[in-house]
Amino acid sequence: MLTAKATVEKQQEQPNVTVQPMQKPAIITDIGMFAWMLGILKENPIIIVIVLPVIAVVAYFGWYKRRIYL
Repeated sequence: MLTAKATVEKQQEQPNVTVQPMQKPAIITDIGMFAWMLGILKENPIIIVIVLPVIAVVAYFGWYKRRIYL
């Protein structure tokens, strides 16, 4: 947000200058995604009741299938 605002201000001050915005490192993006997902879970705790059992069932059947073929 701040980078976009700074870019717009710089372009308004000097319209002939090309300004390229900075890219965020991947870790910052990952942390932001994790924080966003935690925010969704805090606002909608019912998702935990739905998603957690689905993940558990998928993990169980993956483990069970792997156990059979070993």
